[in-house]
Amino acid sequence: MLALSVFLDLIDNKSDEEYFTWFYNKYRDLAKYVALPIVKDEFRAEDAMQDAFLYLAKNVHKITKFEETSARNYAMAIVRGAAFNIVRRKEYFSEIPMQFSTLSEEEEWAQLQSFRDIEIRQAVETLEPLDQQLVLFRYTYQHNSKEIGKMLNIKSTKVRKRLQFIRAKLKEELSDKEEVASYE
Repeated sequence: MLALSVFLDLIDNKSDEEYFTWFYNKYRDLAKYVALPIVKDEFRAEDAMQDAFLYLAKNVHKITKFEETSARNYAMAIVRGAAFNIVRRKEYFSEIPMQFSTLSEEEEWAQLQSFRDIEIRQAVETLEPLDQQLVLFRYTYQHNSKEIGKMLNIKSTKVRKRLQFIRAKLKEELSDKEEVASYE
């Protein structure tokens, strides 16, 4: 409960403190459950959960404006992002070289596919925060434009147009990376 008291120190409003306490107690186990498959370690899952709730405490207004389901989905998106950040930090500081020669053809294909997934994630991370949220809500949570517009308080037509622009931008960025890789 020490972590909760630290989080509550970041919140100024009493009603927000009560909501955050309720939200934290209700969803902290789910947050660890969501992070665990990504980080593959219980302690790192706990770290991802704490990082996410620290962010949410600093930005409590972002979860209090949504209904519970949307707030939970938003919070779990933050947890996933925190978990991926932990994995990226671990991979960045890891000095173990990848050895394809010991992998079977299926394992090598899976490894290449995971590299493609990382490239896509990295391309999404270059987007503006709102665009990242749009991609997350549309392609991870499978919300339609109308639902996304309602959650983010923007028109559904603007959501559709923005997603169309984002897809074109990502497609261009990923094809540029492929061209550079083919010249190397």
